[in-house]
Amino acid sequence: MQNKNRPQEGTLLISRPLIGDGFFEQSVVYLTTHDQDGSMGFTLNKLSALIAQDFMNQLPGEDPIFYGGPVEGDALFYLHTLDTLNGAMPAGNGLFLGGDYTVLQDAIKTARELNIDSAKFKFFLGYSGWAAGQLEEEISHGTWIVLTPPFEIEPLSMTNESWRIYMKTLGGEFALWANAPATPILASASALVPVPSPIPEPLPMPARVSAPMPAPATFAPSVAPSPSPAYPPTATSVPASAAQSELAPALGLATSHVPAPTVCQ
Repeated sequence: MQNKNRPQEGTLLISRPLIGDGFFEQSVVYLTTHDQDGSMGFTLNKLSALIAQDFMNQLPGEDPIFYGGPVEGDALFYLHTLDTLNGAMPAGNGLFLGGDYTVLQDAIKTARELNIDSAKFKFFLGYSGWAAGQLEEEISHGTWIVLTPPFEIEPLSMTNESWRIYMKTLGGEFALWANAPATPILASASALVPVPSPIPEPLPMPARVSAPMPAPATFAPSVAPSPSPAYPPTATSVPASAAQSELAPALGLATSHVPAPTVCQ
């Protein structure tokens, strides 16, 4: 299958089978930014064991958190449909990234009390970032299929099964992968997709400006933190709940000291 769509804000990246990348294997990524400086997006179908209410105690209900990508895995981001939320950045297709998290909590509470279905939200830990030209190179190597709207599944409604659904939709050789396990061990099938070249480090950015807040607890990350691309908005920190200690292994953090995630506005 030859894919001629170009990446841009508001497009989807569907990973081809067996790309050889632990995080992005069987991924559906929504691009919120793509320009001459690089790209930023969020993986829509990697569900974590956490909920947003673990970190935003004024938020009603139970909203699952998805792993948005391998960059800044201790930062909480959100995509939503609230075009009037202060500080939110347009992300294509009527979606917005970030904004005032205190107002966000009030908006979600009001929307649920009034049964306003048009107000939608999705929360992420971390994001996916590419340096200038890096994403185009990966696409040329056959790592990603680029889809333009309208989409078969609304981005904020995607689940763990969305990649398999898109394999069925794409048909042909891809349909064979619709029922593949999350980590298929099929060495003989590796010839189906070219192996991408090693991925360089994410696009660096200046340090973000944070509002004065209590310092988060120290922690020992399992790997050295990656440099950050130039796009994340201003961030503040919120207190961590007791639930984080039980879920620390899911984030790859030391269980004795679990930090509050950074809430990106």
